[in-house]
Formats: sequence, C-alpha cells, structure tokens
Amino acid sequence: MFVILTVALWLRPLSHAYWAAGVTTALSLLLGCFGQDVVSLLPTRLAATAVGATLFVAAAWWLLSVQRPKRGQVGGGRAEPGQVSVGRVLA
Repeated sequence: MFVILTVALWLRPLSHAYWAAGVTTALSLLLGCFGQDVVSLLPTRLAATAVGATLFVAAAWWLLSVQRPKRGQVGGGRAEPGQVSVGRVLA
C-alpha cells in the first residue's frame, strides 16, 4: 500500500489523476484488510473517480467559458509575437 502511495506521489507533478488513482487504490486495499472484496471494489472506485473528473471538467468548461471580443471592438485583434499587453505586465 505504501509503495502505491509513493509511486502516486512521485507521479503527482505529471497529473493529479495519478494521485487520485493511487489514493483510490490504497483505500481499496485498506478496506480489503477489513474484509471487503478488493477485486470488485477497485474498478468501481476507479470508474467513480473517472466519472467525477469528467463531470468536474465539464462543469468548469461550462461555468468558466472564455469570452472572445466581438469584431470591431478594441482589443479584438491578435497580438504580434513578442508583444505583451499592459494588463499582463502589471498583473
């Protein structure tokens, strides 16, 4: 169980999904020590994690959509390579 957590912690900088899968696997193994069926529990937990991640991304995409300026508005053009907006410099 500690090997799984160590590998998940090592892979965490690459993607948070590795950490979530590692913790889920460790919790399934821990519950196996208390008499629950690990073989049937692990796929269910990993599927629930995947569904939760998908719903999270869909909700974030819907709520935090990026608004683009309409044609003719100031700032609607693309910046040339090397140009930085004043807002980004001051932020």
